[in-house]
Amino acid sequence: MAHRARGGRALLVAFSVTILCGAVVPSADAQLQQLNQIPTGLLEHLKQVSQYWNATSATDHACLNQLDVFARSFDAGEPWALSMFDSWGKNPSGILFGNVFEFGNFDQCRRISHQGSLTSIGGQHCTLYIDLSRIGVPVPAPLQYGVCVPDTCEPALVAQLTQAYFAANQMFVGNGPILEKFCYRDEDRSFPAVTIVAIVLFSVYGAFLLLATVVDLFFFYQKREAPSYVKRFSLYTNLGHVFRIVPRSVGKDGVLECVNGIRALSMLWIIVNHVHDSAYGIPTFNIPVRQEYAESYFGVLFHRLGGKAVDIFLMLSGMLVALKMLRELERTKRLNVWELWLHRIVRLTPAYAALIMFGIAFVDVVGEGILYKLVAEELLTACHKSWWSALLYVQNYVHYESMCFVHTWYLSVDMQLYIVSPLLMYLLWRYGKRFIPVIVLLAMLSISCVFATFMVNEYRLNRSAPRGDGLMPRKTYHPTHARMSVWLFGVLFGYLLHRTREARVKLSKPALALGWLLTIAILIVTGYSLKQLYIGDYTRILPIADAFYESLHRSFWAFAVMWVIFVCINEQGGIVDRFLGCPLWQPLSRLSYSMYLVHIAIQAITLTQALRFPVEFTVVNIFYTSFGLIGISAAIGTVWCIAFDDATLETLPGPGRAAAVRSFPLPMAAAVGLAAVFGFVPTGVVVAVPLPGTVPFGRDPLAMLPRGEGVRVRTDAFACEGSFLVVVVFAGVVELDFSAAIFALAAATTEPARALFVSTLWYGFPELRFGTGCSSSRSSSSVASKSSSSSIISDVFTYVGSSSSSSGEASVAVGPVGATTAVVSWLAVEEDFLLLDPPSPRRSVEAMYTESPLRLSISFTISPSKPMLSELPPDEMAGGDSMLGGEGDSSITE
Repeated sequence: MAHRARGGRALLVAFSVTILCGAVVPSADAQLQQLNQIPTGLLEHLKQVSQYWNATSATDHACLNQLDVFARSFDAGEPWALSMFDSWGKNPSGILFGNVFEFGNFDQCRRISHQGSLTSIGGQHCTLYIDLSRIGVPVPAPLQYGVCVPDTCEPALVAQLTQAYFAANQMFVGNGPILEKFCYRDEDRSFPAVTIVAIVLFSVYGAFLLLATVVDLFFFYQKREAPSYVKRFSLYTNLGHVFRIVPRSVGKDGVLECVNGIRALSMLWIIVNHVHDSAYGIPTFNIPVRQEYAESYFGVLFHRLGGKAVDIFLMLSGMLVALKMLRELERTKRLNVWELWLHRIVRLTPAYAALIMFGIAFVDVVGEGILYKLVAEELLTACHKSWWSALLYVQNYVHYESMCFVHTWYLSVDMQLYIVSPLLMYLLWRYGKRFIPVIVLLAMLSISCVFATFMVNEYRLNRSAPRGDGLMPRKTYHPTHARMSVWLFGVLFGYLLHRTREARVKLSKPALALGWLLTIAILIVTGYSLKQLYIGDYTRILPIADAFYESLHRSFWAFAVMWVIFVCINEQGGIVDRFLGCPLWQPLSRLSYSMYLVHIAIQAITLTQALRFPVEFTVVNIFYTSFGLIGISAAIGTVWCIAFDDATLETLPGPGRAAAVRSFPLPMAAAVGLAAVFGFVPTGVVVAVPLPGTVPFGRDPLAMLPRGEGVRVRTDAFACEGSFLVVVVFAGVVELDFSAAIFALAAATTEPARALFVSTLWYGFPELRFGTGCSSSRSSSSVASKSSSSSIISDVFTYVGSSSSSSGEASVAVGPVGATTAVVSWLAVEEDFLLLDPPSPRRSVEAMYTESPLRLSISFTISPSKPMLSELPPDEMAGGDSMLGGEGDSSITE
């Protein structure tokens, strides 16, 4: 004890001399050795401060008293004091390799609890910043060092006490960051008023959604149609819409199928890009490895080029807005501007407002961690200040320095461009090609603005170059006038598609080859040029090169994507079209807006709350995190979509969403499909796949069933409107009538959409029953002709009944004759008669036959043939606008 006291007094004397006379900076070797003594040296310093530090408040006095108790308990070897010191950071290995993070043990410190006779002491974890550059240590950032002190100590006093020690050793970074943001103690959290209000609002709205869902399900199982105002807010109905998968159509139709794939992949790219952003900012103990990855082509592709995904959404937004408004002008010769604006506002705002409310009300209370308070306070400060400018979609100009959820700057750009779009679309429709030069001029002005801003302010893209005034993103990345060129070129592309909507554009092979060559060249040159501009010695490249690249690369990237869309629409995209137009992209495309909104909040909460120690940067870790964030964002985005996005879209007047088709949720469809494939269910398995939209019919259409010798046909017709579904029934030898069970399954998974299903009864002769899964019904029956030659598809199927019975049972042999696919006409049921409608090129039925040794599969695909762009309702084109992934009308938003 005496030895420790003498050491402490010696340290105090040395500290006093240093303060009074100034310190001589020792060599780097000596300072590195001194770094190893930080834990014990700082401990001795804190033991002695109570003897000479003058407390200015009762709180400071209590802190100094508890420090004295801690010092005496440590010397006495009490476990709680030893644990408090043990939770301190120790000098990390690899400081010269960039490991400047030593947080100690955050949770161990927070768990400290000592009940003394006179005082109660809890642990408080604080992070200190130590400047190593002043002693000549070549490290990229200050050393972040964690200490554990009594929880009665205010962060300001902790800063003063520790600063005195580090100043004596010439290592403290002035005042450093605001220490209050880096100190955590266990304390009872009280919800502020805004949090309580938010809890009440979210709870009431959630209860309303659940009530609507229960009522919808009640009507559903009662075989009645629920009121439209109930279905609008039904989670069940909206979930079915989100996960509806529409099979690909054939021919040039109004559904821009490839846009779903482009939209989904762009959303994934944005998430991966933001994970890279965070990975370059979180504590890492192998910073040089991170730097090498950032400078690689792979790192440039997924990080620096990630902003091009937003340009894709802007281009899609302009294209789809042009297609919709020009079609409306062709049809009505006018635009209801107020209705269009209201539609867009109501389309974007509910989900966005819910996110802002969540940020203001809950971010401060849902997490904790070494860096969490810093992130939470910055977000809270920004949202408290600029929530109104965010909801007015002007925060890319107003309150730019404190945007609420910075990534939502895109919504401001999108809304501002949409506001002026009716005027542009009217002039483009009114004057046609004569107005195109005006749009091109506006785009060139936007490009010139970015170029001039770069040149005047001497901005450079290289990360090692001087930052100038530090306002490059504010002047060239976020403003609408700097980003509108891509949107305007998208408008012109939409005009081109509108003008060529009636006929397919057939490109020659040389033209296709040239187009693909230029597209690939644009993508490669864009990525390669950015790498050259971003890394290395920036002085080897003239500033004008940066200006040209920044002003032009977005437009060229958009041109490349336009080419892909154009050839896909005209059925010349080949494997690219099949990949981008795959129906599996559709759910993810519909979720793109919600995922875009929530993924940053999820990322901020999960990464900062989970962080306790510096992490190792590896490519595997960064993509592991990316895929995890994608999955969580999709899950929470689904909830956000069906609660705030889909529900409010249903209430819109005018160009809202077409009536939703209720279908299998994806997991259930997958389970039933696997059961069918592997034959787990011996009979009556139904697989339903929805087809596009709701198609009004004048009479009840029924697929023509194969009619042959000994086959009795019965029809059950149901009067309603809806989309047919592909339904496959695997037949087996049974003794019970499973038709009722099969019908119940089909109705449960597809009602109120129209469903076609086939079941079998094996009593001497097979009975083929079919119908539609609608609520109101009427039935009629007829016996088909026994002459197979009278069947329209007799050249496709031949059914031959046999009476070879065993134990009173009967069997049937089925075999294909001729082609396996045929186009037949519609049948309508009227008063017990089967009436044949003439075939129509716009309405067809495809019947496909497959057979295995153990089971029979008959698949009927009922598809109204493909209307042109001009014939589709407003919201059946690629789910609307660029980011709005569903039937609506926005970009990152649909």
